[in-house]
Amino acid sequence: LVLPGSLDSERVGEYLEAHGFSLSYRSRYLVRRNLIQICLMGEHTRREITGLLERLREMTTHAGGARAA
Repeated sequence: LVLPGSLDSERVGEYLEAHGFSLSYRSRYLVRRNLIQICLMGEHTRREITGLLERLREMTTHAGGARAA
């Protein structure tokens, strides 16, 4: 996912990890481009996917994902 400039990919990645989602966001390539990579392996329930989307929504509506000045 390409994140808007108002969100920091590292903070979003850390937030999602803290909520139980494993993803890629730490490589220089991803950090420079403000990207996160989500890969769903195996079977997942609608509830799990919805949880991921809810956490992403939280990051876009709260200051927790804002870039440091």
